[in-house]
Amino acid sequence: MKTLFKVIVAAAALLIAGQNASAQLGIHAGYSRPDYVLHLTDFLENQRINSNGMYAGVDYDINIVGGLSVQPGLFWSFEYAERSLLQVLKVSLNDHRLTLPVHLKYSFDVAESVKIYAFGGPKLSMGLVSQAGLGLGLDLFDAKVKYDLYSGKLNVNSSQVTEKIEDLLDYQFENGVAMNRFDVQLGVGLGIQLMDHFELKAGYDWGMLNLVRVNLTQSDSYKKDFFYVGVGYRF
Repeated sequence: MKTLFKVIVAAAALLIAGQNASAQLGIHAGYSRPDYVLHLTDFLENQRINSNGMYAGVDYDINIVGGLSVQPGLFWSFEYAERSLLQVLKVSLNDHRLTLPVHLKYSFDVAESVKIYAFGGPKLSMGLVSQAGLGLGLDLFDAKVKYDLYSGKLNVNSSQVTEKIEDLLDYQFENGVAMNRFDVQLGVGLGIQLMDHFELKAGYDWGMLNLVRVNLTQSDSYKKDFFYVGVGYRF
């Protein structure tokens, strides 16, 4: 955790330094497609659940030498996933996160006012709010559950759910699927810049950490990968 804090401070320092260095401020927004990689041995094995999301944020392009630069940034992202199981069970998830990327970028001219660039590097991600929803609909049984993956807060809203079942759900959630807020990702991407201002880019990030807070077994894992594509404007 101390190492993570130091890296966050370093990224923030780069952002501040960018205001006074040979840097260009950029604003960005786009579509993201998070990919949840689940391996919960008691329930799901090697499952990949795709979701949809969006992101927005700012970064600085700080030139080092020639076409090489470093890009620290700060981004907000939102993602939503929903999946139906066995026609009676619906699971949903919405998540808000802050991300601090520190990318190295190399760009080169391909035509007048047209540049192609490649980038890559680490991202530090911190979850803000992550709420899971569970709906179970049967002729004689109907339950709706809301659960915060980060805090462990559980809310069951159903007149037909007995105290015993409620305790069982609470036990299962708190000890089975609670998630860590912090993640580290490594990513790469490609982009194009037009007229020194307009940008279009796409990238992919791989989640490095197991986000399960309390494992049911030693082999349980939950990781998040991201594909994204977006537009930007460089001042």
